[in-house]
Amino acid sequence: MRIHLYLILLLIHIFLQNKSNAFEQRSDCVESCSHLDTSQEFGDCLAKCSKRPRKDNLGDSHLFAMPPTNVEIETKVIMDGGKILETTINWKADEKDTRREGFYIRYTAVNSTCQKHFPGYFTSSILPDERSLTIPSAFNGHALVIDHSCSYHLQIRAKPYPPGDDKYIIERRHTVPDCIDKYCSCRPGDVAAIRDVSVDAEYRLNWKFDEMKGREYQFYVDVYERIAMPLIKKKGSEPESEEYTFRIANADSYEISAKSAETSAHTYQYQLPFQFTPFQQYKISIFAVDDSFCHNQDVFHIFNTTNATFSSSEIPKTTPIPEISGSAITKTTMLMESSILVIFLIVVACMSPICTMIVLLCLRRRKKEIKKRHHFLHRRSLSCSRHSIIETNILYRPPNEVNGGTTGEWLIRGQDIVVGAVIGEGAFGQVFKGILRGPNGQVIPVAVKQLKANAIDEEREEFVREIQMMQTVGQHDNIVTMYGYCMDEQLQCMIMEYVPYGDLKHYLQNMRKEKDSDSAIDSKEFLSFTNQIACGMAHLESVGIIHRDLAARNILVGTGKVLKISDFGMSRPGVYIKMSKGVIPLRWLSPEAIKDNTYSNKSDVWAFGVLLWEIATLGGFPYNNVADKDILNQLTEGMRLEQPAKCSDDMYILMKSCWNLKAEDRPSFLAILSKIEQIANVDADAPPSDPPAKDV
Repeated sequence: MRIHLYLILLLIHIFLQNKSNAFEQRSDCVESCSHLDTSQEFGDCLAKCSKRPRKDNLGDSHLFAMPPTNVEIETKVIMDGGKILETTINWKADEKDTRREGFYIRYTAVNSTCQKHFPGYFTSSILPDERSLTIPSAFNGHALVIDHSCSYHLQIRAKPYPPGDDKYIIERRHTVPDCIDKYCSCRPGDVAAIRDVSVDAEYRLNWKFDEMKGREYQFYVDVYERIAMPLIKKKGSEPESEEYTFRIANADSYEISAKSAETSAHTYQYQLPFQFTPFQQYKISIFAVDDSFCHNQDVFHIFNTTNATFSSSEIPKTTPIPEISGSAITKTTMLMESSILVIFLIVVACMSPICTMIVLLCLRRRKKEIKKRHHFLHRRSLSCSRHSIIETNILYRPPNEVNGGTTGEWLIRGQDIVVGAVIGEGAFGQVFKGILRGPNGQVIPVAVKQLKANAIDEEREEFVREIQMMQTVGQHDNIVTMYGYCMDEQLQCMIMEYVPYGDLKHYLQNMRKEKDSDSAIDSKEFLSFTNQIACGMAHLESVGIIHRDLAARNILVGTGKVLKISDFGMSRPGVYIKMSKGVIPLRWLSPEAIKDNTYSNKSDVWAFGVLLWEIATLGGFPYNNVADKDILNQLTEGMRLEQPAKCSDDMYILMKSCWNLKAEDRPSFLAILSKIEQIANVDADAPPSDPPAKDV
C-alpha cells in the first residue's frame, strides 16, 4: 500500500515538475543548457538557470516558434493590360510546431532611389498555415512599385518571437534583374518624343514620331474640354475672364496602333472620334508606349473650334494655339470670321456666369458619367490584388513626385490635376473625383476638395487652416491622406486620397437593409472598426489635434475595409473654445462642448463612444426620442444611450467610460486601444472581403 502511495506521489511530482518546466523555461536557459546530453541534466540546468535573472532583459517564455526555413524570393512579370513586376516570398515551416501563431514579414528597398517608389512594407497578419506572400501594390496610402535593378531586404519571423534575438530572424537580400523574360527596365529616351502635333479642319490628329526598328508601338490619346470652375479669388482682385481648367472629355483613352496610323515615314494621322462643340477650347494629350511598356512623355496641344454649325458639308474649323512656353496655359484668342461673331462673343462673355451655371447643371445631369483611362486608372488598393492603380510599374509615379518642379513640398501644379464629377460636399464646398497626373502619363485617382465660389472670408480662412491642419496630421493608415494643395490662379484646392467605398454611415445602413431588423454587425468586424478608428484618433491625440466632428458620416471605408478618418474642416490644435456660431454635431457633442463650447481630446472621446454606438446599431440615430433642446439637460441628469442589442457588456462598458460627465474621467485614446486589445479575440479570422465599390 505504501509503495503504491509512493509511486502516485512520485508521478504527481514528475507531472508538476514537467508542467512547471514547460511554462518556466526560458530561451536564454535553453541556449545555455543545450549542450547537455541527458534529459535529467538538461532539466536540472534549466531549473538552476531559471532562478537567475536574465542578462538580455527579454521576456521569459518557451513559447517562441521556430523561424521559417527555405525562404525564397521570386519576382516575375505579370501581363494584365499592362506590365507589373510582382514579388512573391515563399517559405517552409515545421508543421508540428504548435507554438506558431503566424508570421511577421518586413520588406524594404535598400537604396534611396528605389525607396522613392517603394517606401516599405510590413505585415504581422499572416496566418500560421500560410507559406507564401505576394507583396501588395500599395501600403499605408503609398503605392509599392517593384522596379528592375533595385535591391530589397527581407526579414521574416514566426510569431511569437523574442525581440532582439537574431536567431529567430531570417534575412534575405533580393535584387530584381534588369531583364525578366523579354521585358527589361526602361531608360529615358528608350521611346522617342512625339513632335509636331496638330489638329486639322476635319479633326484629324497629326503628329511625327521616330520608331525604333524591331519595336511595336501604341499611342494613347485623350481629349480634354475646357470648363469654368468655382475658384478662390484673392482679396481685392478683379475676376478674370480666363479662369478655367480642363477635364477629360472622352469616355476611354483612344488606343491607336502605330501601324494603322502611319501615313508615311515617321508621320502619323488619326481621325478623332469625338463630337466637338463649336466655339470651344480643347486640349489633346498623346504619348507612346512600346511593346516592353516603356513610354515617353505626354505632349499637349490646345486648339479652338470656330464654326457655329455642324453639317455634312461644313465641318467646324479648328484654330491651333501657338506652342506654349514652359507648362503654363496662356490666354488665347479665337479667330473671328465676322464682326457679328465678335459682338456675339461679347454678349456671351457678359452672360458667362449664367452660362457657367447652365453648363455645370447640364454636366451633372449627364446620364453617363465620364469614365477614366481604361489602361491606366484603377481604384487604389491596400490588398494584394494585381488590379491596382499601378497597372504598369512604368506608368506610375508616387504623389510626392507628381508635383515636381514646385518649390514647396506640398504644392501641386494645376495642370497636373483633372477635375471630374462631384462626389460629395465638404465643410466649405464641393468635393470632386479627380486625377492627379504626372508628366509621363501616370495617373492617380484623388478627391479634389474645393472652396465654394461664394465663400465668405471666414470660410476661406477656415479652408486654409484645414490645409495647415492636414500638414500637421501627416500620414497614418486610418486617416485620409492629403497629397498636397494647389494655389494656382486657375485652381485652388486640396488634393486628398480617394477612398472608394463611401462613408461608414451609409455602409452600416446598407448592411442593416441586407440583414434582418434584429441583426447586428459581426463581432470581429465591430472590433476591427473600433480598433482602426481608435488608432487614428490616438495619432491625432499624439500630435495635439482635436477633430470636433467625429461620427460615422466622417469615416470613409477603403479597400479591405480599412477605415479612414476624414473631414478635418472643424479640427483645431489643443484645447479649443469655439467663439463663433455655426452648424454643430449636437448629438455627438460632450456636455462641456454643448454648454461652454469647450473642445478637447476628451470631447473627441465622448464622440468616439457615440460612434461605437452607431456601429453597434448599424447606423442608428442617437437619442432619436429626445428633442435637440432637451439633450444637454438629459445628459447632465445622467441619460446615456442604451446598450444596443447583441452588443457585448465589455464593449458597452467601454462606451459608457467615454461618456463620463467629467472630461478628466474619460479615458485617453491610448487607454481605449489597450481596452480594445483586452476585449479582442487573439485568434482573429482572415480579413473580410471588400464591399461593393460605390458608383461615383
